Amino acid sequence: SLPPGSTVTLAVLEFDESLVLKHTGAMRYNSMNATDDFEISGNIASLCFGDNFTGHKTMPDYAYDQLFWTNNLVSAENLYLGSYTSVSNHGFYMTFHFCSSLETAPDFSSITSVGDYGMYQTFHTCDGMAEAPDLSSVTSVGDYGMYETFVQCTFPYAPDLSSVTSVGNRGMLQMCYLCEYMEDAPDLSSVTSVGDYGMNAMFRGCSSLETPPDLSSLTSVGTS
Repeated sequence: SLPPGSTVTLAVLEFDESLVLKHTGAMRYNSMNATDDFEISGNIASLCFGDNFTGHKTMPDYAYDQLFWTNNLVSAENLYLGSYTSVSNHGFYMTFHFCSSLETAPDFSSITSVGDYGMYQTFHTCDGMAEAPDLSSVTSVGDYGMYETFVQCTFPYAPDLSSVTSVGNRGMLQMCYLCEYMEDAPDLSSVTSVGDYGMNAMFRGCSSLETPPDLSSLTSVGTS
């Protein structure tokens, strides 16, 4: 590991060249940056389990904390989440934060739960994405799980949250803040419980939003 604040050049690549990376353990506080536009692909579990990534279903806490924070990443479409079915605590914490060139997110359709801070500001200011990631299998969101996840994103259609039944404390606080081009609210009709400040200011600044979400199944709402 490197001392805090230090950097190292992994490779100098020519156009269309690639770099293969593997790592053992969480990537906490390590951020990969490039001077030019680049794409990422492969099984992301190899960055926590090295050559032994096949079959790993448990994402370590802080696994990809700030991994691609503020850089020239263009596409993560071919970044495979492997056998992961849940996002750990701080698992994708600020992973793509300020990646304004990012056009395509990874496929999150296998994820069923998001831990505490699991997707905290994951796609904050990723204003190049045309579509929100597929979150249709997620059933539970932990404390701060999707806090400010999509701030200032410009996609017109909200992520599919139709399977979510519970939202923790501040779980979706300001989740879509300043998504001014978003026309439709996500389907929240399955949500039965929301923790303290769980959906506070969730759609603040969404000036194109035409209809509120369906919250008819709510039976428990915390302090707001």
